[in-house]
Amino acid sequence: MLKRFIIGVFAAVTCAVSIITPTFRSHADSVEWDGKSEIKDGVVYTVTRELTVNGAVTVPKNAKLHVLADGSLKLTPKSKITVRGDFGVFKGATVLLSGELAVRPTGSLLVHGTLLASVSSVMNVNANMNIYADGVFKSSGVFKLYSERTLTNKGAFTLLKSGSVTVSGKIANAKNARFDVQG
Repeated sequence: MLKRFIIGVFAAVTCAVSIITPTFRSHADSVEWDGKSEIKDGVVYTVTRELTVNGAVTVPKNAKLHVLADGSLKLTPKSKITVRGDFGVFKGATVLLSGELAVRPTGSLLVHGTLLASVSSVMNVNANMNIYADGVFKSSGVFKLYSERTLTNKGAFTLLKSGSVTVSGKIANAKNARFDVQG
């Protein structure tokens, strides 16, 4: 009798948890992005090889675009990525930005890998940006962090001499993180 009661309670709790727990699509059930197709809402896209983007791309509010280990995403001067969801550069991955990256208020920018922004790049960050312990961010282009937004640096953040920087938000630098402004 007690055994049936415990099994019944366990089944009820499991059912309740599955109903109230939000679904997160892991990388295991993600879609490999080809660099050209539309990114659809509610889907996790990954980049695990070298891709070049030449046009305009939008990451919708409930979508994720993750560049994973050994993946490389090159954004040409003609490209623009608008992020309303999540854009992540993971450990072992590289993003080379020569175009525009616009992170909107509903979006987030997560750097666990390497994000390099060239002289021709424009970054408008109107959301929180996180550079993790293994993350590297270097910019020699235009970088703007909007008010009421926070850049949290636990890795390496470098603004190079040729760049243009506007920061209206906050920069939180962890104790062992590197923060370099050259020029």
